[in-house]
Amino acid sequence: MQTSLHGTLVMVHGMGVLITGHPEIGKSEVALTLIKWGHNLVADDKVDITVAENVLVGSCPAPIYGFVELRGIGVVDVHEIYGQRSIIQTSHIDLIANLSPWDTNKTYDRFGETEHYKEILGIDIPYYDIPVKIGRNIATILEVLALHQKAKRNGKYAYETLSDSVKEFMSENKRDNMSE
Repeated sequence: MQTSLHGTLVMVHGMGVLITGHPEIGKSEVALTLIKWGHNLVADDKVDITVAENVLVGSCPAPIYGFVELRGIGVVDVHEIYGQRSIIQTSHIDLIANLSPWDTNKTYDRFGETEHYKEILGIDIPYYDIPVKIGRNIATILEVLALHQKAKRNGKYAYETLSDSVKEFMSENKRDNMSE
């Protein structure tokens, strides 16, 4: 099975992050920032996706491998600017970060207690809707998201840890208040 999607695929801290969103939302700019910080570009604009051993694998069509398009500048050769280590040919896809314009009428997840998935080629991939607005550093958010997802794979859920900590704190305060 194979499909192609419009998006940008980067390897961030060992996690394949598929960045999706409407044209001109800033996918390529975010990818370049991540590359500048030492992460790897797999594909920009078009990501070819296959399944290998029940894992999604993304790659770049050969003619556009190593290139990024930036409106106002044009096509940029990532290899030429950042060197060979900045690009890799394939990556597993571990999560999807969909960039969307900030909507003041929408309520965004603030605690992470609900997980969302998107199905690609029969495989469910963790899906995050990342609202974009002036002042938000989306590259930093995606770097943290990759590390957050990695921690969740290791059974560490920040929301549960915080919830347990708050419950323990409240329980201790209740005991302290009762003993006075």
